[in-house]
This record gives sequence, structure tokens and C-alpha cells, in this order.
Amino acid sequence: MDLRHVRDNFGHASIATTSICLHTEVDVKHEATQERHRIG
Repeated sequence: MDLRHVRDNFGHASIATTSICLHTEVDVKHEATQERHRIG
């Protein structure tokens, strides 16, 4: 998946922020995604 697509979906201002998010533990990422998901 294109990192820019992930960045835009999360609403991050920079790729660096997205990169940090992608390098955290799987459970933490899942929780953050559920809390901030833009769909629904």
C-alpha cells in the first residue's frame, strides 16, 4: 500500500508521523485506527 494513501486516510500532516504509527505494536495500531477511522 502506498504510504501517502495511509497518511491521507489517517489525516497526518507528514509521512514521518505515519511512519511512526506504522512501526508501533499491532494492537496499538488497531486501537488507534478504530478510534480515528474516518469511515462511519
